[in-house]
Amino acid sequence: DHGHPDTKLYPRAEIGIFSNRTEIEIGLNGGKYEVNLSLELDEYDSDTFQGDLIFQRYIGKYFNFFAGADYREKDLTAILGAAYVLPMQIQVRAQVNHKGKFLVRLSKSFPITDKLVLEPSVAYEYDEFETESKLIYKITNNMGVGMFHKWTRDRNHSVGVGLTFRF
Repeated sequence: DHGHPDTKLYPRAEIGIFSNRTEIEIGLNGGKYEVNLSLELDEYDSDTFQGDLIFQRYIGKYFNFFAGADYREKDLTAILGAAYVLPMQIQVRAQVNHKGKFLVRLSKSFPITDKLVLEPSVAYEYDEFETESKLIYKITNNMGVGMFHKWTRDRNHSVGVGLTFRF
């Protein structure tokens, strides 16, 4: 629970390996504080590599602010931002980098059944609009198989299948 101080640290990791994308997210939660490292590679093209390292501070259960670094398009920038969970568990994330460019993302997880989950998101990322969605069938609590779809103006549609792992 992000609303209570905690002295224990809880590690977590999620890896998605799809035919059109690889994504890795590693986090360490300590109650009101969290550190996250996210890495993404689309179409296995090194020009699409992006990642961020952020330090978050939770204020209550639904709001956090963060600072960190963002790497995309072979450019490293400092970022500041905030995230909030709206009613119906819709997650909103907004950030600005030190060059004045904004990112706003809306995302939600829809459990269709106990085993099938749809995870759509829509974003305006530094002058580019994109949509992403994952449809994952959970084989176990830590492993799933599914589909990943992404649309951007520059790269159009990309659809792939693959595996996800959670630790």
